[in-house]
Amino acid sequence: MKDILIAILLTSVIALGASACSPSGDGNTVQNNVKYEKIDISDAPLKLQETIEQVKKKKGYIYYTEDDSGYIYVAAGEKPTGGYAIEVLNFIDNKNDKLTLTVRFTEPGKDDMVTQVITYPYALIRFKAPDKAVEVIDESGNKLPQLNR
Repeated sequence: MKDILIAILLTSVIALGASACSPSGDGNTVQNNVKYEKIDISDAPLKLQETIEQVKKKKGYIYYTEDDSGYIYVAAGEKPTGGYAIEVLNFIDNKNDKLTLTVRFTEPGKDDMVTQVITYPYALIRFKAPDKAVEVIDESGNKLPQLNR
């Protein structure tokens, strides 16, 4: 039994490692996962915090850089209750001067118990910022609007 679990674990690790660098459709571009960390708004630079406060009621994203760090704030906009969330699915360096962040928006189920308060769901990540453009898409491939142009 222990040998089977070890074999499954090793297979999973190998599969994950192989998916970290996979060719795109044309065979000429390599995609790599970008390392990032999720952070709270209070851990973001003050200027970014101020911009977030101005746009948090809208759905979209902010791309902000400071020193050698990049920040992407993704907002679901104003929601009437709790239970809404944004999940980061992946963050890819397309190797063509563009980074792509893919997110999933979730909402409460019909019968879910939720807080009865206006909320502003978001995801905020920090990463080592290369000199590249950023796009944020949902899991269906729809581009989100940039809120800080």
